[in-house]
Amino acid sequence: MAQALLNAHVLDAGKRYGEGVRYFHYVTPLLMADPAPKQALREHLRAVVLHRVEATARDRALLGLLWACDLLDAVLTHDEQRLADHRLRDLRRGDIIAFAVRHRWADWHACAST
Repeated sequence: MAQALLNAHVLDAGKRYGEGVRYFHYVTPLLMADPAPKQALREHLRAVVLHRVEATARDRALLGLLWACDLLDAVLTHDEQRLADHRLRDLRRGDIIAFAVRHRWADWHACAST
C-alpha cells in the first residue's frame, strides 16, 4: 500500500529509524482539493466533546487515536481540552487500541528524537 502511494507521488519516504521503520510524509495533501469534509468532521468531533452530542464507535475511535498521537490540537484548543478533560477521558475509557498506540507512538517519537 505504501509503495503504491509512493509511486503515485502522494507520499514521500522519509528517513529510516531502526529495523524496518520508515516515516512517510504527504507530498500533496488530499484534502486541499476540498477541505469541507475535514471541516465537517472537525466540527462534529467538537460537538461530541464540547456539547455532549452522542458519540458513535467511530467518533470514539477517532478521538482516541487523535489523543494517542498528540493530535487533539487539530480539533480542540488547549483550553477546550483542559475544560473537556473528563469528557475526553470518558470517551476513550477502555480503548486499548488508543492506549497501545499512545505508548508505541511515544517510543517512536523518542527514537526519532535521538
